[in-house]
Amino acid sequence: MRCKTGILLAAVLLVVAMGCPAQQAPETAAGKQFAAWLAAFNSGDRTTLLQYLEKNYPQRISEIDGVLQFRAMTGGFELKRWNRAKRPSSRHW
Repeated sequence: MRCKTGILLAAVLLVVAMGCPAQQAPETAAGKQFAAWLAAFNSGDRTTLLQYLEKNYPQRISEIDGVLQFRAMTGGFELKRWNRAKRPSSRHW
């Protein structure tokens, strides 16, 4: 009985996880930068990723082979949730 419950729970979690739609990054400077990186990374295309690095991180162009290997290992990423940062507050003890 315990095994069946575990299998059922795993199946339900899998269905729920598969049903979670991907989100879009917000229309902020950080969100746009992240979305551009994600699109370039997920494309798996050397030319696309190279163009992104040339424009945004020219000092990292030499790392492109490692980035593409990492992309091949992960298969890319999907944004599931974007957490908005809280404003910093100053508190004095």
